Amino acid sequence: MGVSGLCVDGNPAGFLESKSTSCTRVFTNLSRSCVSDPALNAASYYRDFAVLKVPINDTIAESMKVRISPIGPPGAPYMKDNLCNNAVSETRMLSHTLPRSGNPGYMTGAPLLIANDSAVQHMSILQSEGDGSCSQFLRHTVRFGSNVRTGCKLRLTQMEESNCSYIQLKLYKAFQGMNQAEDLAIIGSAHSTQEEEWVTILIQNCSVQTKNCSSCCMIPVTLDIQILWTKMGLLSNPQAHILGVRYFYQCQPLKSLSTSLVPLTTVVTFTDMTEWPEPPRGMPKLHWKLPFDFFFPFKMVLNIEKNYRDDLTAYFVLILILSSILCF
Repeated sequence: MGVSGLCVDGNPAGFLESKSTSCTRVFTNLSRSCVSDPALNAASYYRDFAVLKVPINDTIAESMKVRISPIGPPGAPYMKDNLCNNAVSETRMLSHTLPRSGNPGYMTGAPLLIANDSAVQHMSILQSEGDGSCSQFLRHTVRFGSNVRTGCKLRLTQMEESNCSYIQLKLYKAFQGMNQAEDLAIIGSAHSTQEEEWVTILIQNCSVQTKNCSSCCMIPVTLDIQILWTKMGLLSNPQAHILGVRYFYQCQPLKSLSTSLVPLTTVVTFTDMTEWPEPPRGMPKLHWKLPFDFFFPFKMVLNIEKNYRDDLTAYFVLILILSSILCF
């Protein structure tokens, strides 16, 4: 917006800077400007437009661009009854941030990151309403290191109960949410373009029919999410990494439930697979050991002196005997 309140094109938007402005445009020939002025055409706000992931000064690679694409192409402006229809009167640019869950390893209590077609989001499971029914919009966020168990009831109509494939699909979508997760982030700071930072989710679905009942419809009633993780890196600062994850569905025949309310259960279990190394060996230590008989050296000296005195006495007696024999 200029000083006079008129619109000025090329006004830069600052990163993480929220603001709102308004201005006035003056058209001398509305009939011509309606179909030729790009400011009135919504397509000019996203066509051939890209946002860089990070600011760089070198050659811009295609992988560094985030293309802007509309959900549905808007109509072009046109004149009717002296009015310019489909003209842009307001533009809003909203940004959605997805907080990371650690750098690099997961932090305890941080949300798990999943990806589907390069779209990163938080892992979530079923959440119940106040009456115990499964919520269609609210879901419980799975957090690293927190084992959780949730349950709710999903209502089936009479028309749905006659279509086994439709019921299975509906229950699978209820367990998985809006978007089915394909990959789980190994670390809390995983990037969607780095394949080595993601692990594929193993999914074990139900069989269509049971072995003992060909007319029975096997439906998933429990989702067991098993997550294996370990600590890696330095002992002074280990980082939590995901090793693998499996979605294991437990199923029951629909006839055995005998109700239009299907109870659904979700269980999330974290298993620590860390193998701690042996502690480093230190320098050898001196172990002073005294003899069993501490006074042994002193006893040896006393014994030697006693034996010496005994030997002198014997020699003296022997000399006296020899002297008496020689004199007589």
